[in-house]
Amino acid sequence: AIWDSVVREVESSSLPEWQLTELKRRMENSEINSKVPKAWELIEAEALAKVRK
Repeated sequence: AIWDSVVREVESSSLPEWQLTELKRRMENSEINSKVPKAWELIEAEALAKVRK
């Protein structure tokens, strides 16, 4: 998966601790969300709500 390759690259680089923490958080969130598919209508509604803010 794409996040696995990101983690490998991150581990071999010298990123600040806050960036490492954020990448790990996003990877975990991606794994959780990939197991529960969303209906297109929900994705569209969320995107439109963000644009309208």
